[in-house]
Amino acid sequence: MSLISSVKSKFLEAIRSVQPPGRWKILVVDEHSQRLLNSVLKQFDILEENVTLIESITTHRDPQPQFEAMYIVMSTSQNVDRIIRDFSNGHKQYAAAHLFFVDGLHEQLFERLTSSPAEPYLKALQELFINFWGASADSSFTYQAMANDLLPIENGTTYRYKFQTQLGYEDKAATLSDADNVWTELRHMHMREAIDKLMADFNQFLTDNAGFKGEGAANLNDMKDMLANLPQYQEQRDKFSLHLNMAQECMAIFERDKLPAVANVEQNCATGVTAEGKTPKTLVEEMVPLLDSRDVVNMNKVRIIALYIQHRDGVSEEDRRRLYQHARLTMHEQDAVNSLVHLGVRINRQPGDKDTKKKIKQKPSNEEEYELSRYKPVLRTMLEEHVANKLDPTLFPYVKDSPSVASTTTSLRSASPAIQPAVSLRSQKPSWHKATRGPGTQNDNRQRLLVFVAGGMTYSEMREAYLLSKSLNKEIIIGSTHALTPTEFLRDLMVLELGGIGSKSLPNGVPEGNEPQRTPQEIYDQKFYTKDAPPKQRAPPAPAPAPQSGGRLFRPSPAPSAGSSVSVNSSIHSTSGSTYGETEKKKKRGFLRF
Repeated sequence: MSLISSVKSKFLEAIRSVQPPGRWKILVVDEHSQRLLNSVLKQFDILEENVTLIESITTHRDPQPQFEAMYIVMSTSQNVDRIIRDFSNGHKQYAAAHLFFVDGLHEQLFERLTSSPAEPYLKALQELFINFWGASADSSFTYQAMANDLLPIENGTTYRYKFQTQLGYEDKAATLSDADNVWTELRHMHMREAIDKLMADFNQFLTDNAGFKGEGAANLNDMKDMLANLPQYQEQRDKFSLHLNMAQECMAIFERDKLPAVANVEQNCATGVTAEGKTPKTLVEEMVPLLDSRDVVNMNKVRIIALYIQHRDGVSEEDRRRLYQHARLTMHEQDAVNSLVHLGVRINRQPGDKDTKKKIKQKPSNEEEYELSRYKPVLRTMLEEHVANKLDPTLFPYVKDSPSVASTTTSLRSASPAIQPAVSLRSQKPSWHKATRGPGTQNDNRQRLLVFVAGGMTYSEMREAYLLSKSLNKEIIIGSTHALTPTEFLRDLMVLELGGIGSKSLPNGVPEGNEPQRTPQEIYDQKFYTKDAPPKQRAPPAPAPAPQSGGRLFRPSPAPSAGSSVSVNSSIHSTSGSTYGETEKKKKRGFLRF
């Protein structure tokens, strides 16, 4: 089971655990938890779980005292105050509340909840611990890494593009997720392999549909023309058109920006050898024309210079100045290279300086590889050595006793059975054991290995974890504070001397040392702060609908204002099709109230 599937199951388990007597329930979310939900679940999936309304906790919501509500929100002080406000000063927002916090809830906030006027209405409180997205500073040409490097993909998932049809161009917005089977099959492939498979799958699709006549697509342009003439296969056409557009855009940028020549220099610097396995001796001759060229964008020139300096273990100040002149780098772009010194890279080298010892070196690979994809992240070597029990303990020390020591240590405490705590409102924290899977699924009994990269991980590192899971027969889960693309990494380096001000991760920079120290909860509250919406103008209450007869059960509509009544056993006239259609449209418009 993938990590995304696990997060999806966790959310569904939480939603399904709320079973009010009246069957229907309301879901309350905040801005961040809504994005987490949307990353693994569609709105339809949520509404299918007897959810009659999804509301934002920051809006001014009409009371719905006939419904129980479940809150899936971040563990902020503001959200706790909003929950208390829903049931304070004689106000009863819902019949009862089931609380699900995405992160752990601070003990002080827990006590504030349980000692508040809201306490009698709280039926459950559970901490889900799923505040993460189930998403290279080198030149990586796998489909996923290349797409995120070259294309304007928002948050690694949303891509906007234009698609040509028989009637003209359509604006499209697509989500790259595990729900897209084409994306999941292509993302870890080399771009050349991904294009070949995309065309093969498309031609197979044409063969499987007898209504199509003619030969298959021989190239991406043929595929583009054929897709415009397949309006009857909307869903599959949209998937193929998305990845056709992404592949074409990537290859156009690949040629336009001279990336083959750029990547060759980068690979030689990163691996320390040429494609033939020899020491590179003509790097300067290959590099200078690229730095002089106006066809090569400056961000790529910064990468070339940074990798060359690391390959040489530093260069003289005069040589570095000449490289900057050839590349015509701005002062900010020069800052990106100079800031490498804060990451342990020697950028200035004097004539008498000795080479610094490299702790971990890339091992030669026996796998068939592309010339422009020879570099393997150090993470690969680290994981292989960890599995083989050869990882240097001085570089990666144990936080507890090593397994060999721990296995020989026994005590009365370890032999004693676990003591079950008393039943309380707060649910127990989750354990990391594998839960029983549903029918038709196979339990994964492989050893689990968790890897966390502080400060950002690359898409190449994600791919290595994916591939090693198969080759090492381990369940490897990799995570980080965020996903890195080369451009984002270089932009962060540009502002490193400024304390990070202007970076994507820390827009306001690192706090000054003379500022008062903030608690973790204060930092958390600031990071996930959401502003309450302004009060809305209340419309006059709608007249009560006439009583209807019949026995058909359907999703009840929440009350438009306080005092209105809702019957779960409401029904629809069977004699008027138009009335039914209008009623359904009104109900759908009321599902999301933001």
